[in-house]
Amino acid sequence: MQAVILGMENRSSLTALNLKKLKTYVLNWFSIAIFLLQLFIYGCSPPVATVNGKQITVKEFRYTLEHTYGAQVVRWLITKKLLEEENERLKLVSEADVDRALDDFKARLGGEAQFQLWLRRNNRTENDVREDLERDLIMFRLRASKVSEKQLKAFYERNKQFYQQPPTVKIAVVASRKKEDIEKAKKELEDGKSFGVVARRYSDIRYIKATGGDIGNVPNGYYRLPTHVWSTFYSSSPEAFEIVRNFNADIWRAINQARKEELIGPIHSNGIWFLVKVFSKTDARQLQFEEVREELLTRYLNEVGPSESEIESELWRKAKIQIHWAEYKPLEDIYKEAEWMKLEGEKESQPQRSTK
Repeated sequence: MQAVILGMENRSSLTALNLKKLKTYVLNWFSIAIFLLQLFIYGCSPPVATVNGKQITVKEFRYTLEHTYGAQVVRWLITKKLLEEENERLKLVSEADVDRALDDFKARLGGEAQFQLWLRRNNRTENDVREDLERDLIMFRLRASKVSEKQLKAFYERNKQFYQQPPTVKIAVVASRKKEDIEKAKKELEDGKSFGVVARRYSDIRYIKATGGDIGNVPNGYYRLPTHVWSTFYSSSPEAFEIVRNFNADIWRAINQARKEELIGPIHSNGIWFLVKVFSKTDARQLQFEEVREELLTRYLNEVGPSESEIESELWRKAKIQIHWAEYKPLEDIYKEAEWMKLEGEKESQPQRSTK
């Protein structure tokens, strides 16, 4: 069975996934391990904090930290080593892949300056982020390698309705709660003034002022569109969604009837006066398998699997792992038997037994 190994992931979906996961990794396990080591070495340290004159000692802190996070740190470090070995063996992720993922992550945060601010706020380094991105890419590609072409195509056939491109319109908007401002805006536009300049001058909605009224391509609300279309649009552009959700049936009808470059309005809807310029329209169409392959693979892995837990369990079972600290020794058997993966599901699925 030919496996599907992702060559170049859909950047937006993968980076979105990475962004979400990176925010859960704010507590850097490797940093915790180093800190624990420092605490062991420098036992005679000043108190961690003082509360109403009472000290929180290093011993207290060390005990709580180790017993709360110790096993997780050991597990995380072992899995990290195993993933690195798999990457060396299979050549799944290159430095260039990590560079691209890091560039995408920075772009989503708003650029280098915002990235540096994020690092300071979360007590991270760029190298920490690179390691997290590399781990995620390796894990993603290991999971992808378990999915066959046949499985992916069958999944596409079962979910075709989610891969229909809805009819769209490309529009720009001037919006104000004051009718007199909209009338002034319309006159200036009819006199040939720049749409962006007019939108910034007369709109009292911040997003429209910031973009010069450019909303871009939006689902054509004249048609009865499935809920998931609007959910996807909201996810990709929440600000634009908030604008068009205020369009009533009169606006959508006018947009649908408008010719290219036509200006419509003023039309009043939900307490706001709108001018809308229509630039282009596209018809609905079915997106083909190859067009959505990368997005489809991400969705398949999230809904069908294999999960990260299954990959981790497989790596542990195949590896020769010796844990030398007695308090963490049980991890060897738990992971070898993959019980750690089953326990969470069993706890949630088993009904509570009555003690009466």
